[in-house]
Amino acid sequence: MQADGFAIPFSHDAFDYVIQSLTLHHFDDEGAVRILREMNRVAKRGLFVIDLHRNAIAYFLYTTVGHLFLHNRLIREDGALSILRSFKPAELEEIGRKAGLERVKVEKHFPSRLVLSATGT
Repeated sequence: MQADGFAIPFSHDAFDYVIQSLTLHHFDDEGAVRILREMNRVAKRGLFVIDLHRNAIAYFLYTTVGHLFLHNRLIREDGALSILRSFKPAELEEIGRKAGLERVKVEKHFPSRLVLSATGT
């Protein structure tokens, strides 16, 4: 099924958990808040968001080591831009709070990933 993340075509509490992986950094903060609110609307028990962790080491490794293995310029440049547009833990936590989520927790995971977990209101 293909659907609009700002208007998920399911009823309130349709799912126990809702998971989003590696896409939230493509939205500005307002859009990210809107998406989390919509995820929260359809999640009965909670939600998980896995996304990139913006940090200098990840960017450096991707842009230097990536040139050795990633021969497609589009992939190299898109990946580097995604790291630059991604979140720091405090930023992702603040977005979760602005979305009205409860018990927001952001954890760092290897390699350069953040996982936001939360329960609804």
